[in-house]
Amino acid sequence: MGNIYKRDNKWYVDFRTGGKRIRKAVSGDRQVTKDILKELEGRGVRGEYNLKDNKYPVQSLKDNFLKHKKLTLKPRTFEGYKQDLDLILRELNLKLVSDIDSSLIDVYVEKRLSRVSERTVNLEIQTLKQMLNYGVEIGKIKNNPITNFKPLETRNKKFRRILSDKEIEVLLRASTEIYKPVWYTFLTTGLRKSELVNLTWNDIDWEYRELLIQSKEGFSTKNEETRKIFIVDGLYEILKELKKKSKSKYVFVNFNGNPLKSHLLTRFKTTLKKAGLNEDGLDIHSLRYTFISSLLRGGANPKVVQRLVGHKNIKITMEIYARVLPNEERHAIKKLSYAQFSGDEKVLQLENYGHNLVTI
Repeated sequence: MGNIYKRDNKWYVDFRTGGKRIRKAVSGDRQVTKDILKELEGRGVRGEYNLKDNKYPVQSLKDNFLKHKKLTLKPRTFEGYKQDLDLILRELNLKLVSDIDSSLIDVYVEKRLSRVSERTVNLEIQTLKQMLNYGVEIGKIKNNPITNFKPLETRNKKFRRILSDKEIEVLLRASTEIYKPVWYTFLTTGLRKSELVNLTWNDIDWEYRELLIQSKEGFSTKNEETRKIFIVDGLYEILKELKKKSKSKYVFVNFNGNPLKSHLLTRFKTTLKKAGLNEDGLDIHSLRYTFISSLLRGGANPKVVQRLVGHKNIKITMEIYARVLPNEERHAIKKLSYAQFSGDEKVLQLENYGHNLVTI
């Protein structure tokens, strides 16, 4: 019978199979390590441990990997892992681990880069690598065929700007009946896209006029936190009208009554073009940026804004403000009361130099 032990903050399994001693480092806590040992010993008894190739079903490996990860990951993070693997298996039509090689990954990367950023692709491939490493770790496959995949170089973070009051007016005037309430909600609540599309009527407190952003079946909030957001008058009236017509549990739906969980960015870009607005630096998240920046520029307490938008760290809130409003420092200094001097011109006169600092 094998055993487990811990050395240098890492857990190991130690057992014998087929006359050979096997010692392996594993990822996880004590209970996870015990489960892996049990799995490996079972494979040894069945004569399955020393695999000659990677002809193992990818779907089975994915199921085992996700079962393992579910023990340690938060629900939202776990869902991200699952979505990454579902996407890769579907896009590449993978059946066996032996189907995976660097050329196939290159095809996937090229295809994905036409739709998402390098950072997103790197995260997806990293999830696949973790699954394959886990397969090696528990003896399901012989090796990880993409161990040498190097992460793509990421471009500098794209510039994201905020909308001016005039641009907001033009945007809303150009919006359709379905999407005008969506853009207006983003602008007056600062919701993330995932929070808005998963908003249900049960998340609205009509008496206290608040939106409750909370985890629910099929959706977890970022950082697993719950927060409340006050509903302004304009949004309150819009929501009441939507409620009268709604037959769905979701607040925002398309003509078929399905939640708006896809194509939002495409619709937003279409609306920008229709409105004749400059698209540079604008995406769905720009609406959230506009909300944050407008509150701070209006004098709101940064800690209050942080709570409203669900930032874990106030640095994130302030970095957004600094990034989208690079000229605020100049405007702030110009507002100094004593810089707008008016009065006796002799106060600012440098008599020894024979001239004034300002002309009044």
